[in-house]
Amino acid sequence: DDMTDKIRKDKEIKPGRRAGQNGSPSQDTISGLTGEALQDQSISGPTGEALQDQRISGQTGEALRDQPISGPTGEALQNQRISERTGEVLRDQSISGPTGESLQDRRLAGLVEAFKADSGQYKDLATPADREGRRRLLRSLMNIRMPGALPENVLRIQDEYLQERAAEKGIVRPEQLPEIRAGLSIWQGDITRLAVDAIVNAANSQMLGCFVPMHTCIDNCIHTYAGVQLRAECGRQMQKLRMRYGRQYEQPTAVPMLTDGYNLPARKVVHIVGPIVQGRLTPALEQDLADCYKNTLDLCAQNGLRTVAFCCISTGVFHFPGRRAAQIAVNTVEEWMRQNPGTLERVIFNVFKEEDRSIYEELLS
Repeated sequence: DDMTDKIRKDKEIKPGRRAGQNGSPSQDTISGLTGEALQDQSISGPTGEALQDQRISGQTGEALRDQPISGPTGEALQNQRISERTGEVLRDQSISGPTGESLQDRRLAGLVEAFKADSGQYKDLATPADREGRRRLLRSLMNIRMPGALPENVLRIQDEYLQERAAEKGIVRPEQLPEIRAGLSIWQGDITRLAVDAIVNAANSQMLGCFVPMHTCIDNCIHTYAGVQLRAECGRQMQKLRMRYGRQYEQPTAVPMLTDGYNLPARKVVHIVGPIVQGRLTPALEQDLADCYKNTLDLCAQNGLRTVAFCCISTGVFHFPGRRAAQIAVNTVEEWMRQNPGTLERVIFNVFKEEDRSIYEELLS
C-alpha cells in the first residue's frame, strides 16, 4: 500500500533491487528430523523473545523464492490423497457421533493423519496414542509445512480444532486489562490469547513464519494457532512483492505487513522485522526499533485497528538489550499517541518473562 511503499522508498528499496536480510543471523535448519524428534519436542509456550530468524528446514532461500504459491505439480492428486486419508479416520471415528473420545480428540486424530499424508515424508510416521503426543506431532507437521492449499474439509476441521483450542486456553479482552497509563496496558502471557484488533509478530525477512518444529518463539506460536492459512497469505504477499522488486526480495527492517488473524482471537496480525544487534548498540539500530513501533501504529491507524498488542521486538536472540528496547517501545508509543489523540483505544505491551514485566511496570509507573 501507499504507506509501506513510502517506507521502502525511504530505505531505497527499488523494483529489481534486493532488499537484503538486514543482518539476519545464519539460517537454522532441522537436521535429521525423525518421528522421535517430532514427538519429543515439548511445548513451553511463546517465550516473548523475538526469535525472528528461524528459517526453513531443508529449504534454502532460493528454494523459498522459487516455490510457487499455488503449490507443487500434482497438488490436486495430493489433496485427494489427504482428503481420503482424513476421511478414513473420520469415518472410523464418526466425528459427528458420540464415542469414548471427545469431539476435539477426534478432530485432532483426523488432522494428524491429514498432515502426515500432506507431508509425504512423514506419511507413515507412527501416531502417538496420547493426546499431548498427538498435539505435539500436529504442531510439528504444521510448522514444517510450506505455504500451499489444503482440502476444504481438512481446513474446516483445522479451524474448528484451533478455535476450540483458543477457547480452552482462555480468551483475554482488552477491557479485562488494567490501564497503567491512559490507553496503555501490560499483559504477561501468551499473545495468541488476546482478542484485540491486531497483535504484532516478530517476523523474519522471509515473512513465512518459523519452520522449526515446536520452537517456542512467538513467530512459531502465532503461525501455529492461526492455522496454515496465515503462512499461505504471507506467501502470497511476498510473491507479489518479489514480482515487483525482484525474486531476491526480502522484507526490510521496520516495514510492516498486515494479514488476517484467521483462527486467532485477534482480527489481524502485523508482521515486522526488527533490528539485529551484532556487536555495539548504535543510534541507527535504536532508530530502527523505534520505526518498528511507529510504522506499526501508522498501519493500524490506516486500517482502523484501535487495539493492538506488541511483543518484545528484537530482544532475546536478536540481542537488543531488554531495558533499552522497552524504553524505546514506551517512548515511541507514548509520543505517537500524543500526536494522534483518540486514534487508538488501547496499546498493550505483551511480555512473557517476569524481568520484562518488571521493566515495563517501572517505565509506566
